[in-house]
Amino acid sequence: AEMITRSNKMIVEGPKVKNLMRKMRYRYTNPTERIQIVRIARPTDDFLERTVLPGAQVLFEAGADAELEVHTYVVATAILEERIRCDRLAIS
Repeated sequence: AEMITRSNKMIVEGPKVKNLMRKMRYRYTNPTERIQIVRIARPTDDFLERTVLPGAQVLFEAGADAELEVHTYVVATAILEERIRCDRLAIS
């Protein structure tokens, strides 16, 4: 059976529970002089993996609880530089 709460945040379908977080738009700019690879990290089902050239930016949508992993490409190796909560990258 399906149940929708008044807040429209949760849907229960049989044994599964889905969180219907509102997606927002975000922007990340590569501030370095190196190529970076960015990807959406936990705790979301959203998928993003992009190469971002120096000074370039990437626009994306994800839930507010998502994190963006930033990997810097150095001689055939990608090094995880930082994890950024996506809510810090929101476009107003």
